[in-house]
Amino acid sequence: MLKLGLAQQRQGRHDQALGSFEELIERFAESPHRIQARFERGQALVALDRLDEARQAFEQVLREGGESRFGVYAHNHLGAIAMRQKRYAEAADRFARVAQGCPDEATAAEALCQRGQALLLVEQYAAAEKAFRQLLEQYASHERALQAQAQLAVACARQDRFADALELIRRVERGGFDKLDKTLRAGVRYEKAWCLRELGKADEAANVYRELLEAPGAKFDFHAALELAELEAAAKCYEQAVQLLQRLSSEADSASPRVSSEILEKAAYRLGVCEFELGRTKAAAETLERFVKTFPDSPLFASASFFCGEAYFRDGRQERAVTHFARVVERYASDAVYGPSLLRLGESLAALQRWARSEKAFTDYLERQADSEQWFQAQFGIGWARENQGRHDEAIEAYRAVVARHKGPTAARAQFQIGECLFARKQYEDAARELLKVDILYAYPEWSAAALYEAGRCFEALGKTVEARTQFKAVVEKHKQTRWGELAGKRLAALSASVLPGRSSKP
Repeated sequence: MLKLGLAQQRQGRHDQALGSFEELIERFAESPHRIQARFERGQALVALDRLDEARQAFEQVLREGGESRFGVYAHNHLGAIAMRQKRYAEAADRFARVAQGCPDEATAAEALCQRGQALLLVEQYAAAEKAFRQLLEQYASHERALQAQAQLAVACARQDRFADALELIRRVERGGFDKLDKTLRAGVRYEKAWCLRELGKADEAANVYRELLEAPGAKFDFHAALELAELEAAAKCYEQAVQLLQRLSSEADSASPRVSSEILEKAAYRLGVCEFELGRTKAAAETLERFVKTFPDSPLFASASFFCGEAYFRDGRQERAVTHFARVVERYASDAVYGPSLLRLGESLAALQRWARSEKAFTDYLERQADSEQWFQAQFGIGWARENQGRHDEAIEAYRAVVARHKGPTAARAQFQIGECLFARKQYEDAARELLKVDILYAYPEWSAAALYEAGRCFEALGKTVEARTQFKAVVEKHKQTRWGELAGKRLAALSASVLPGRSSKP
């Protein structure tokens, strides 16, 4: 009966073989062939893909005859079933027993390889390395040796031993890389690229990622595409990064099973930022708006919200910008984008002429980001908000703080605004003096032109026509192509007409 079952099994008639083995087990309880019948029954169930029943059959073998010659092979089958059912820790344990106790060297070597693979899958990389090294030391000529060497490289890479992993990968490449199956080849390429990236060899890493993505017949690697896009973005090759990320998104839409949320999250964020860096603010805002709605719990949420607000800000859509900047300010005080968001919030509110809220945002910025290199922007913003609320003395105080500590174009504008505040208060002599300082102290033509023109207006208000003409003439001569030059020309013409000799036009 045992031989009948074996004959049926070797002909692939597994259902009939199963019946024969079960009849033997039932009819001959004392037979010495009963353990083998249970073992062969388990193999028939595996062939019929009835894995849970096969598992029970092999466990029964171990209970009744674990010390028999079938025990180690039962462990081998149980390891294989555990691998198929994704119970990798159990599989690793089963294969360890096989490697230790199997008299058949080919089976023992195979078990070591399977154990290493199972340990990789449960992220026990040091133990996986040990298994692959044992296989290579004890069974160097085994057909799995090249595969073990490749997976050993993976185990080293996953332990952040990047140089060691690269050396192992180079050995595999010299020793028959093309003989590996395409899945393992792709895995090795990916690890090679990752190691190169971590060792600061970005250009080499990018080339390996491209090889991986362009390999004939290779399955699209989402991780590789994302990481290559990150390298392209870091190199400021934003257009190439966008193309990769758009392809990733398209592949993800058609992928089965579904691509991980983590990859989609990072890809969506990176796509929005790259669009922003390319100056495509509308596309960036739309992409990042979708991101914040889709991934509200993402660690990238604050940064995405900031860039989304910045895109709206540059696009002139200040109401939307305020929404995003305010969200960051309210929720993410410890994030790196908190300070820039608070500063931009003040500027957006100023653009919307919400002066009191703008002043508060800038004041909060100076209180919480006192050492920021951008302090002068907030200080100027405070002055500008105060000026537009008619609080000219307080505005002048804020502007003078900028002038005292800063030397850039913002200082030139602050000096100009001091003059404007004094002009608004009809303190024309003081206003003219402050405005003329802009041209004397700062080499910024835009503000020099504005200041000289406004100084001319001050002299006009004081009835000092000669001094006014001098300032307007200077604007025309130095800054003819600006709007200030055009305005100054009109004022000169008006002043000239007012002093022409002749009779009055009145009757």
